[in-house]
This record gives sequence, structure tokens and C-alpha cells, in this order.
Amino acid sequence: MRLADRTAVAAACSGLLAVIVVTVVASVLFAVSVAQRVDDQLEDRARAAPVLAAIGPRIEVSELSFVVAGARVRTVSPDGDAETVELGLLPAGGLPPLTGPGWRTATADGESWRLYAVEVDHPRTGEPTLVEFVEPLGDVRRQLRVLRRRMITFGFAAALAVGALGFVVARRTARPLTDLAHEVAKIGDRPEEGWTVSVDRSTPEVAEIAGALDDGLQRLAVATRRRQEALEGARSFASAASHELRTPLQSAMTNLDVALTTGHDAHVAQARSDLDRMRTALDAVRRLSEVDLLGDDVFEDADLGEVVDRAIGALGAEGRAATIAIEGPDDVVLPLWVDGVGLAVENLLHNALRHGAGPDADPRVVVTVAPGSVTVDDDGPGVPPEDRARVLRPFERGAATSPGSGLGLAFVDRVAAVHGGAVRIETSPLGGARVVLGLRPPPEPSADSPSPGPIDL
Repeated sequence: MRLADRTAVAAACSGLLAVIVVTVVASVLFAVSVAQRVDDQLEDRARAAPVLAAIGPRIEVSELSFVVAGARVRTVSPDGDAETVELGLLPAGGLPPLTGPGWRTATADGESWRLYAVEVDHPRTGEPTLVEFVEPLGDVRRQLRVLRRRMITFGFAAALAVGALGFVVARRTARPLTDLAHEVAKIGDRPEEGWTVSVDRSTPEVAEIAGALDDGLQRLAVATRRRQEALEGARSFASAASHELRTPLQSAMTNLDVALTTGHDAHVAQARSDLDRMRTALDAVRRLSEVDLLGDDVFEDADLGEVVDRAIGALGAEGRAATIAIEGPDDVVLPLWVDGVGLAVENLLHNALRHGAGPDADPRVVVTVAPGSVTVDDDGPGVPPEDRARVLRPFERGAATSPGSGLGLAFVDRVAAVHGGAVRIETSPLGGARVVLGLRPPPEPSADSPSPGPIDL
């Protein structure tokens, strides 16, 4: 059942229950009021008890007997004989015997009678005389029945009116929810950019529901776009990887065939080199594809300097003597994908050492940690300005003879993107390339600390 219908039924039931309660309470109060009025009338009539005690027998035999209100007078003669005189309108079936003063309610001739007896002294004999005044309750009961019927009729009419009014009000009250449901039902036909609902509602509770729903839809839209981008990226990577790996795979197979025929170890070594290149490329593709499938749960508050220190420690010497200096403040804490940033810094250091000063000189690398970025400077040949955007794309290398899979800088660029930053390639003061890994801006540090000295590898 719809909310408006349930509200209408609830309003009708509540109205009917209220009318029933009012009817019962009113009936009881009316009955008490009428009964009290009857008792008051009997008490007023009781003031004439001494007069009736004196002239009751004479009224009984006169024409006034049928004119006066109902009463009974019980007298006792000096010799002990009791005599009861009945006056006015009394039930034909008779009333209970008059035995003493007080209030009673009796039933006779099919209806109820209210009895009030008082005791007075007989004016002549001085003997105790009981005078009982009688009032029929039939009119009172009839009035109560009429009142109940009228209130029940009014109650049903009021319940129907309240139900109709509740239905109209409930429909108007539930209209924001109905509009919200219709709007949500149309979301499936829209692109992700249109996954939103209006939060400007007349009812605060509906506005809160719409706001929470809109936030959830926005998060779902972002996640859906990321999944679609990841799928598109996976398709692109699969195509590019297939093309990139076809050449080393064919070369390795050719060299192995030649080695099997001639027995030359040089061909086996070349085939091993080609297979290593394929392994490196596949590992890079895997890492790069994982970046697009990240969730917010991978981010944690971490010290950027410590992440860079661990990356330098895990790097090794690349088979050459080299000097790496790290500069920048301590306690640069911000939300990071720690593993991704560490691998990105390792890739930058690998490139810096691989393209260092040359075979006759030890390469020199300077790593600068700043709030929100890591900068790597080397003293190699650098990257020409026209190639700086290209080398950030997957499977692109600085030169055709450059080693590697062409995915290192692409991975670094994606790590920066998931942090809300970007990668910039510039000319280094050392003469080579400067690569700036831009990350999400951190809180301002409280104070700068002295940087550690050069680290010799």
C-alpha cells in the first residue's frame, strides 16, 4: 500500500477511534449528569416530606392522588401496625418494599426508577414515618440512546471526512517522495554525468534523503567512470602490449632457433635479454593497470620523506657507483598510496641512474621532497621539450635505443593523477632532466628541518 493510502487509512482509523472514545466518554458524562439532576430533583422534593407524612392518607383518597409526583408514605400506628400510602405516578408492577431511608434504583414495568426515602416524625403521633419519592428513569435512558445514535452517526461521518482529508493531505505530503522516486527511475537512461537528483524539496526529511541519495549517485558515477576508464585503459594496454611484445618475442624465438642450430651462446644471451624485456614490460603493464582500479581505502596518512627514503634504500646501486642526495623538510604528512608513490619514486630513480652522466663518470641524482611533490634531478642528457608529453604515454621511450618497457613514466603519471596531481618534466640545474611528481597538497608544515646529507650508493 502506498504511503498516501496508508496515511489516509491511519487518519480514518484514528478519527473513528477518537469519535468512539468521545462517544463513550460523553455518554458516561451525560448519564452521570442526568442522574445527578434526577437526584437533585428528588432531594428538592424531599423537603416536602413532613407535609406528605401528615396529609398523605388524605391525598390518597382525593383527586390529587393522580396529580402529585410519585411517592410512598409508610406510617406506623401507636399499636405498631404499619401502613403504606402510594401517591401519584407509580409502576403498576409495584416497587420493592419500603424498609428504610436512602437511595435505591429499582426496575418495574420494564424500566428503571430512582427511589429516595427519608425518615421524618409524624406531625400528630410523633412516630417515625418513611417518605419515599419516586422518579422514572425511562426518559433519561431514551435520551442517552438518542445521544449515542447521533454521536455514532456523527462519528462515522467524521471518520470518513477525516479519512478523505487525510488522503488529500497525505498525497500532498508524499508528493516530494513520489517525485523523487520518478526522478530516480529515470536515472538509468542517463549517462553518468546526469546521475543526480534535485535536493531542493519542500520537506526537510525528503531533502535529507535526496541529498544522501545524490551523494551516493555521485560516488557511484565517479566509480563507474573510473571502471570504464580502467576497461578502456585495459583494452588499450592489451593492444599496445601485444604490439610491443610481438617484436621481442619473435626476436627471442629466432635467436633460440639459431642457437639450437649453431650452438652459439651469443644468441642464447640475446634471447634471454629479449625475454627479460618482455618480463619487465608485462610487470609494468600489470602495475599500470592496477592504478586505475584503486579504491579510496588504499590511501593513508604517511610521511612523504620516509616513503622516499625507503624507495632509495630498495633501489640498489644499479651496478654503478652513484650519489643520491635527498633534500627537503621532515614531517611532510599527507594522504598517500604508499606503495604506488614508492614504486613511482623508484622508477624515477631508475631512469635518473640509467641515463646518468655517462660510462666514464658516476651519475649524480638529487631528490627534493616538498609539501605535495617529489622532484628528481639528474645530470644525464635530459628530455627534449618536444618529447616531454610523449614519454608520459604508455610504451613511449625517449629514444628508440633507450632500454626499458616505456611504461615507467606512464606509471608515475597515473600515480600523480590518482593523488590529484600531475607530472612535469623540465630541465635540471644539474644539466639533465628534472621530473616533478606532483601529489595532493598537504597541510602546511609547522617548521622546516635540516635535510640529511648525501647518500652514497
